[in-house]
Amino acid sequence: MFSGSFVFDLFVFLLIAGPVSALIWLRWSFVTAQPDEWLLRIRDGQLVKAGIGISFRRRPGDLIARFSSTVQRVGFKVEVLTQERLHVLVEGFVLWSVSPTADGPFQAFRNLGLANLNDHPPADLTGKKHLLSKQQYCAFQDVFAAEVQRYAATASLDELMIGQDTFVAGVKEQLIEVSIPLGIRIEQFQLLQVKPVDPALQRALSTRYEEQARENEAQIRLETAARMKKREIDSATSLAKEESNAHRDKEAYAAQVELELGQRRAELLDAQNHVKRQQLEHEGELKMEQLEIEHKTKLRVQETERERQLAAEATQQELTEARVRREDTEAKAKRERMLASAETERDVILAVSSAEEKRPQAVRDYELARLVTEKVAQALGSLPLKDARWLNIGNESPIASIAAAIAEIRNLFSENSTPTKPSGSKAA
Repeated sequence: MFSGSFVFDLFVFLLIAGPVSALIWLRWSFVTAQPDEWLLRIRDGQLVKAGIGISFRRRPGDLIARFSSTVQRVGFKVEVLTQERLHVLVEGFVLWSVSPTADGPFQAFRNLGLANLNDHPPADLTGKKHLLSKQQYCAFQDVFAAEVQRYAATASLDELMIGQDTFVAGVKEQLIEVSIPLGIRIEQFQLLQVKPVDPALQRALSTRYEEQARENEAQIRLETAARMKKREIDSATSLAKEESNAHRDKEAYAAQVELELGQRRAELLDAQNHVKRQQLEHEGELKMEQLEIEHKTKLRVQETERERQLAAEATQQELTEARVRREDTEAKAKRERMLASAETERDVILAVSSAEEKRPQAVRDYELARLVTEKVAQALGSLPLKDARWLNIGNESPIASIAAAIAEIRNLFSENSTPTKPSGSKAA
């Protein structure tokens, strides 16, 4: 059995080793390249991703290749045979780089054995900016020298010595055809020096070129003298012609000047007339525009006044309609109040009549007589009488007259208060 301290130590070790291992794996899986470096991820012998200055995370089993993307220079110096079977020494250089098209980086890495900076680079690699080791560099020199030799066999000595542009273009086309399968791109092909190997041939060529240069110089001198003599003759002839034609030209020139002055005067007069017509037309157009503006302004003012009147009439109409609606509302409310008051009074009168009918006849006669007496007393009291006398007409006494008046009033109220029986109903 394990002791408690051993288990604790094992737990602490696992607790520390786990994050450390995760950090180590994350640092190992993240791969990045400099802005001037290619970065390739190869899985199962196939290119997965490639680019310059990119970064990604790799998985276990992925092969990572990182190499420079800068332009490489390969110099060469080779002895060739021309079309005339003459030995010539050619010296130059080629600028090339890894082709960025399609799977060019993968082809270059697979075919040329480029120095992988992600692993241990070759010991004879000059620097990180170089793609090839010393042996591969020599192989490239041999390839370029072979192409130069093959094309030089079809070129003449003059083409190598003088017309080098054609030679450079032809060799570059051959190098491009060779570079495409290798996954590289030829940037430039330049010649530094072309000279015969045999010193005697070189001296002979120098002598020929010197003699040819002298002949060209003498020919140029003769041609220059002939041109100068011809110019002297042409100058004398032209001078004589000019002197003979000077007087005629002077008269013709004077006539032409007078004619041109007349034409210019006429043109000036036409221009002045044209300017005046334009001024008159412009003034007429301005007047028409002013009249049109005034007419439009007047119409606009009339329209504005009409719109204002219409707006005022519409406002007045709205106020009238609102007043009519308010009066209708007030009349309707008044009618409703009057109707409600009349209904209330009717209900009160009906209730009083119903109550009066239920009371005994003697009580009603007594109250009616008392009410008549009070009303007569109030009426008599309100009259401006200072000395009142009772006059009898007939044989009835005053009390009998009052009683008769009360009886008549009671009969009148009895007739008005009695409700109308509906037809066909029986009296109680």
